Amino acid sequence: MQKNTKRSWCSFGTKVSWSYVMDRNLENRTIILDIDGVLMADGEKTLSQEIIEYVTTLKLHNDVVIISNNFSDKRCEYTSKTLGVPWINTPYKKPSTRIMKYLKYDTTKPLIMIGDKVLTDGIFAKRIDAEAIMLTRRTNVDDRTIIVLTYIIDDAFYSLVRFFCKVQ
Repeated sequence: MQKNTKRSWCSFGTKVSWSYVMDRNLENRTIILDIDGVLMADGEKTLSQEIIEYVTTLKLHNDVVIISNNFSDKRCEYTSKTLGVPWINTPYKKPSTRIMKYLKYDTTKPLIMIGDKVLTDGIFAKRIDAEAIMLTRRTNVDDRTIIVLTYIIDDAFYSLVRFFCKVQ
């Protein structure tokens, strides 16, 4: 993990789009990508050409890996192979910092977690002292009810964090 710079809960900022990520021209970073809601909607089976191009561009000047809480190894393997990005397969789920034992990375490079859920991706980023880039979630009309409920809870928590950060 990086040296502790004590990232604030208020550092989550506004949820952004992939174009914002690409406009930042990120270089010399270790970028951790989530799958569901970031690379594709929960129920989708294939990656869009647009996402493939975004990740291909990120890989040019960064180390990119996938860490997903998805229980489908097949989905993670497909995503990893299609993008040419390693999938870090661990028995742990975000936001557990134990995941970092499985991630081999250059500790001199800043970490960035690109995710969509504050309760998993955002807290994980805070716990490993990574910058959290929270994307506007990719959804699908066929998302399962439990997934939609998870999104509602996460969005409520995210809204509370943003509210209290503005009050300070």
